Amino acid sequence: MTSRMDRHKKKSKKEILRVPEKKQKTSRVEEQEESREETKISSTTASTTQEVGPKKKKKKKKYWLWIIVVLLLVLLGKFLWDTTRMMNGIQDQKNPNDETSLKVANEKVKKREPIAILLLGTDDGALNRSNNGGLTDTMMVLAMNPKENKSLMMSLERDSYVDITNGGGKAKLNSAYRYGGATNSVATVEQLLGIPIEYYVTINMKGLEDLVNAVGGVTVDSNLAFTFDGYTFQKGPNKIETGAEALAFTRMRKEDPDGDYGRQKRQRALVTAIIKKLGSASSLLHYKSILDTVEHNMKTDMPMSVMIKMATTYRSSFDHMETDYLHGNNFMLDGISYEDISGDLPRVKQALQSVLGMNTQEGGMGNEQNG
Repeated sequence: MTSRMDRHKKKSKKEILRVPEKKQKTSRVEEQEESREETKISSTTASTTQEVGPKKKKKKKKYWLWIIVVLLLVLLGKFLWDTTRMMNGIQDQKNPNDETSLKVANEKVKKREPIAILLLGTDDGALNRSNNGGLTDTMMVLAMNPKENKSLMMSLERDSYVDITNGGGKAKLNSAYRYGGATNSVATVEQLLGIPIEYYVTINMKGLEDLVNAVGGVTVDSNLAFTFDGYTFQKGPNKIETGAEALAFTRMRKEDPDGDYGRQKRQRALVTAIIKKLGSASSLLHYKSILDTVEHNMKTDMPMSVMIKMATTYRSSFDHMETDYLHGNNFMLDGISYEDISGDLPRVKQALQSVLGMNTQEGGMGNEQNG
């Protein structure tokens, strides 16, 4: 009996001793499972952190992209506002063409066909005299052919003895402006040269000075060395820094062996340099001052849509640009000095008509090249 009880006690002691072992095993398993869970949680957290990072970066990138887009839209809006204001300021109320003629001219531009523009340089007050009165100091015809990548700028002698339309009779060419403003100047030049003039641009000569300042200066070639109004110019390339310097460059006449023709040549060189500078990317840096200058010193019948075309699809016309002038012989009539242009007129007409595609013959364009 005693032995049985002893065995039972021993057995109970063994079972008691085994219980902690099971608990120990259970706790180890639980610890392992907990560690696995912690590992999963940490790995999940890490992957989540890795996923959140790029999303934040993408959000930041999108944020800055929208800021840039908004800024560009603001700048574009400002540019369009300034351009529209300028266009409203320079649009002439009286067009030299009737509505039908203007539609024909605009259609030519859409098709990139050759066109001609009359450039008129007036004195300081003539621009604001209700399109009448005053004289034009400078008259040039700019013929452009974008399909053949060429253009010709032809200076017209202001003292040319011609028939003035609108009842002007026989008089100096520059007096056409006095009898009917830009409208009459266009009609007179069309009659003289036998070519259509699609548009005109009238600029105050003081405005030409301001325009040189606005574009940040230009480089021009001089056919001789001279000093005028305190400015010295070398033969060959000259960097014109200011408008006052540009005015001195174009006004000198007495020291030039070619007289007024030499002055016209320098005027063409300056206008050509300004046109090329306006067509360059650098002009965008000065667009505000350029628009302000144009608004206060220019009048034109050219629609804004045409101006945009001129700045884009007609730029190729200036790849090969030539300049020339209408020669004349001086004579006196009733005590007034005139220029007889009858001898050179056929050559000039042929040269302009050739660029405009009005004939197939070779036109003599003179020898001034700026291509």
